[in-house]
Amino acid sequence: MKTWKLVSGIISIVLFTFVIFQSFLAGAYNTLTQNGQISGSAGVIVAVMLLSAGIVSIATRKGGKGGNIALIILYGLGSLVGYTCAGSYKDLIVWASWCLICAALAVVGLVKITKGVSPVTAQTTTSATITSNPAQQTVSYRGYEKSWLDKIDPFLPMFYIIWFCGIAAGTFFLLKLIFK
Repeated sequence: MKTWKLVSGIISIVLFTFVIFQSFLAGAYNTLTQNGQISGSAGVIVAVMLLSAGIVSIATRKGGKGGNIALIILYGLGSLVGYTCAGSYKDLIVWASWCLICAALAVVGLVKITKGVSPVTAQTTTSATITSNPAQQTVSYRGYEKSWLDKIDPFLPMFYIIWFCGIAAGTFFLLKLIFK
């Protein structure tokens, strides 16, 4: 799955450039013809989802569940917006299909991780022998203890996605109010 995440991330970032330019043109067409469609704005949202999911895919290709969950949400939102708001911009359905394929493969990766090897434990116990004591006593101590930053690290992609979706929804709402 590491290779797939790298390849899909690179393809998604490259597709971002095509989708964003097509979306600007579709938005200009919708504005000039005053047909009331929002397919150009929806294309911008799909393009941003492709870019952010591509970056997350490349960054978390060696990671665990958090990266796959983030990919499912980002690609899933991209496909949902693409399928529901395509309108006159029919290429948006193709890009939404790419998002749906990537989301499905992220689900497969998540299932593989949950059925695979159990995660590494956070704490290791090590024993050391005290040589100054003639009785040769063995003392156990704890090695690595997780800090609070290490504990919330798997949830950070989720927080970023929620934050980004809030900004995207607010921007979409404002654009709809401005161009209504």
